Order: sequence, then C-alpha cells, then structure tokens
Amino acid sequence: MSGMHQIFEDVCTTCGNAGLTHERVRSAVWHGERLVVVEGIAALACGACGERFYEPSACEALDALRRAGFPAKAAVREVRVPVFSLGASSPVDADQSPREARV
Repeated sequence: MSGMHQIFEDVCTTCGNAGLTHERVRSAVWHGERLVVVEGIAALACGACGERFYEPSACEALDALRRAGFPAKAAVREVRVPVFSLGASSPVDADQSPREARV
C-alpha cells in the first residue's frame, strides 16, 4: 500500500486500542556513550498511546547493527542534537520554589 498505512486488527497491549497500523519508524538507541538513530524500522504502531511493536525482522536487523557496534561506515547520514539537563544545576524560575517547579 503505497502512501497509506495498513490497519491491522491487533490490539495494543499497552492501552487496549484496537487497530494498529504498519509503519516505518525511527528510534534513538544508546550504544555505550554514543547515541545513534535508526530509521526505517518496520513496526506496528498504536495511534492512541504511541506504543510501537517492532516486527521480528526489524529486531534481527537491530541486533545485527548492535553486534557490529553500529559501524560509522554503515550510517546513511549524521545529525547533531542538543543536550538538556534536568540535574541539580538546572535553572529554576526565581519566583518558584523547587516544589512548584516540578512537572
């Protein structure tokens, strides 16, 4: 089905929503101190809660990449990402107590 998502009768085990869609998704994976992004992962996705269930072939391909150490020569491109911290030194609005600043 080109350009459309195929709907399956499966039920999401996280939220109980019926009708998952077959999609190609991306995921960020930590490999040691490296953050890598993998695109084109075949998955069943829940439109209600966002849960994704990877196809067995996708799991095998991810495992093979992990075993190979996510080799740089196999990457199709690189992206630069900002890093944020919610640690003790994070700025808190001066008008808020630490309790009010909690999300």
